[in-house]
Amino acid sequence: MRRSEPRAWIVPTLAAVAGFIVACSPSSHPAPAEPAAPPPVTLGPVLHYAFSALDGSKISSDTSLGRNTVIVFITSYGGSSQAQARFLDAVAHDHVPRTNCYAIVTERPENRPLIEMFVDVLKLRVPVAHVDYPDLKGGPFGDVVAVPTVFILDRGGRLVWRKDALATQDEIERQLRTIE
Repeated sequence: MRRSEPRAWIVPTLAAVAGFIVACSPSSHPAPAEPAAPPPVTLGPVLHYAFSALDGSKISSDTSLGRNTVIVFITSYGGSSQAQARFLDAVAHDHVPRTNCYAIVTERPENRPLIEMFVDVLKLRVPVAHVDYPDLKGGPFGDVVAVPTVFILDRGGRLVWRKDALATQDEIERQLRTIE
């Protein structure tokens, strides 16, 4: 009589069964914790500002009080600024009338025709102001060294969030929800 040799498949099968038993057994590890609530909003200083929009209207801390406000600093020639302008326009559309949204284009005065075309091509519905970059230095928003730069102010005009880079519509709306 011939003695049977162990088959090669027995060891991997036993290992798989043991793994299944371990995976299906109750765990001694606690369940994952619920996601943490967003951190409390830290209020910055009240910002006082005033700009003239391209359409002649005023963009100012006085006209913005009582509503949350999103202000973005952009240029007319950058792809990220174009994306930021579109995100801002979408936020404005979704949050009417609870939130003010403004775009501030930081370029040389001779670029005004290009800025007007930028606004027309993108069909922006938000007020847009044109400011020469040197006029911003030392102002209420500090040094705006990157475009886009996004500021969110609460109803009292206090700074609650700043991002010195492109902020998506979702990021802006998430920050707005923390102060609504």
